[in-house]
Amino acid sequence: MILFVVGLNASDSLADQFSNFFTGRFTETTMWYMVGGAALAVGGLALLMTGGRRAGV
Repeated sequence: MILFVVGLNASDSLADQFSNFFTGRFTETTMWYMVGGAALAVGGLALLMTGGRRAGV
């Protein structure tokens, strides 16, 4: 979740706004922060829903 927030904050930077204006997309680093943060959030939610523990331990 923290990576996603960092990505959102980075998307407000001058460099990312400039890149988004001319190319229609954010910089590669910002995209990796947002994609990685979202993936880790989904993985954490899956662990939370399943208990994240092995049976019999």
